[in-house]
Amino acid sequence: RKAALASLWRRRLVWPLLEVYLDRDQLTDIRSFLNGADVERGILPADDWYDDISRQRGKSWKWCTFATVFSHCHAAKYTKYAAQLGTSVRSIIVPTIGRLVADMPEELRPAEDKTDHLWRFPSQGGKPQSEIKAAGMNNGHESDLRGAATHLFIKDECGFYTDFPTVEEVSRPQLLTTHGVSVYATTPPDSPGHPSASVREGLKALGRYVHR
Repeated sequence: RKAALASLWRRRLVWPLLEVYLDRDQLTDIRSFLNGADVERGILPADDWYDDISRQRGKSWKWCTFATVFSHCHAAKYTKYAAQLGTSVRSIIVPTIGRLVADMPEELRPAEDKTDHLWRFPSQGGKPQSEIKAAGMNNGHESDLRGAATHLFIKDECGFYTDFPTVEEVSRPQLLTTHGVSVYATTPPDSPGHPSASVREGLKALGRYVHR
């Protein structure tokens, strides 16, 4: 198994790797998200996506896996992973990415900055490194992922951000020059008036939505 996985990681093909790590429902969701894109060439879809999915259905596993595989397969791709809390990053995101990294050949593993929750993937052909950076968004940390251009901005449990509009204000400018995409993945919020609901309804109308 170890040798087979190492071979897959060395080939740097997105779909064979996703098919190893995701279950049937998760793969179906990713295929819907990528409709019209060419992920093997590093091209993401033009429109945002909304996961309206209950807890314990593997939202974080699915999107951590996609972010890790995408970053590994393509140079100069930048992902921000917004979790609900800093504890969510430490207890869910870090060990999930760590499990995937453990399957990679050592020379392909990203360097991890454990203080900033940042993973830098090895350079390919002299091109800039791809990166994943994670942070919790609540308790005054809504701006912690402010920064440079980003290709993929994942907003995990965004229905429970206490200041959803600020997270949106932080993320939107980062996606402009890259034509990047936001992924909203959340359990339904406690209040139907949570501002993420308007995003959900807009993307649902566009068919950029899944409910499980």
